[in-house]
Amino acid sequence: MANLLVVRPVRLDEMKGRFTKAQRAIVEAMEEALDEYGETFVKELRKRTPVRTGRLRESATYIIRGRGKREMQLEVRIGGKDEPKLLPVWLEFGTGIYGPRRHPVVPRRAKFLRFAGRNGRIIFARSVRGIKPRHFFSKTEKATESARRRLAGRIGKLAIEKLTDPRL
Repeated sequence: MANLLVVRPVRLDEMKGRFTKAQRAIVEAMEEALDEYGETFVKELRKRTPVRTGRLRESATYIIRGRGKREMQLEVRIGGKDEPKLLPVWLEFGTGIYGPRRHPVVPRRAKFLRFAGRNGRIIFARSVRGIKPRHFFSKTEKATESARRRLAGRIGKLAIEKLTDPRL
C-alpha cells in the first residue's frame, strides 16, 4: 500500500510561519478596509442625518476597537455630549404613537409636558403624538452595503492569496 500523505514536523513548522505572516497581512488589510468603510459610512451618515442645528450631523464619527488584533470592531458614534444620549435612537425609531410602544407621550410626574418650541417659546401640553421615525441609520447601512461587500471580498481574496503564496 502506497503512502499518499506524509507529514513531517519540518513541513508543519513551515506552515506555522506561513500562517502567522498571512495573519499579519490579513489583519493589516482588515484595518485598512475598516478605516475605508468607516470613512464611507460616516460620510453617508452625515448626508442622511436629520438637521435642525447641525450638531448631531457633525458629531458622527467612527473608531476601530482592537486595532492590530483579529477581534477588530468598527464602531460608529453619533451624538454630542450636550445632546440627549437617546436622540439618535428617537430619530431612528420614532417616539410616541410613531415609535415602538405606539402610544402618545404623556408626563410621568406632572400634569403637563413642558418643552421649548421652534421659535423659542415654552409649550405646555398634556400629551404629544411624538416624532416619526427617520430611519437615517438603516438607510445609510443599505446605501453602503455594496461598499461593505466589496471590502469583505477584497479581504477574502487577500487571505486566499497569502495562504497559498509559497514565498511566505
